[in-house]
Amino acid sequence: MDQFDVKVFPLLIFIRKNLIVTIHPKGVVRLQKIYRYADIFMKKIRQDLPWNDRLTILLTRIIDENNEKNFNGLRMIEEEGDELGKFMVKTDPDAPRTEIGNEIYK
Repeated sequence: MDQFDVKVFPLLIFIRKNLIVTIHPKGVVRLQKIYRYADIFMKKIRQDLPWNDRLTILLTRIIDENNEKNFNGLRMIEEEGDELGKFMVKTDPDAPRTEIGNEIYK
């Protein structure tokens, strides 16, 4: 089943004075909110802060959005686990473990 497969997509973040560059696979939708609202977000960061503090604020936002995307994936896995639990409750309680194991594997 493809719905239980975990796919790993790397996110590389390079930081240098006044610059943050992110690199990830082309087909992966990631950091969509920060890309879409980057102008607004950057205007909200106080300009009187040192460059390293502004970079830290931006990096924190990037990591936060990436984590949010990861947790959405975990929620989907948890929901599928709940469905599997419901299936196991409905199956015959006297069924052999190997039969239940095969069903879980499927």
